[in-house]
Amino acid sequence: MPIIAIDKHTGKLESQPEIVSRGFMSDNGSDLVAGARDIVLRTINTSNAEERADWSVIKEKIRVDLKRYISKQTSKRPLILPVILEV
Repeated sequence: MPIIAIDKHTGKLESQPEIVSRGFMSDNGSDLVAGARDIVLRTINTSNAEERADWSVIKEKIRVDLKRYISKQTSKRPLILPVILEV
């Protein structure tokens, strides 16, 4: 579950995304979390202004990108629930 704090006026990240996982971590868990954090940051940074204005679009892009990344790394398909906190 990626938790992202975004300033509702500027659309910029307030802090690094927090990645919370339960029940599927393997030996390379810290590497996987660091990679997932990078994927979330890259997804947000490459989104255009129109996509950033609609939180549901950003959530879906994050979910799809993380699902692809985690599937490649672990061959598992976890449930991914992005949470965006407006600050």
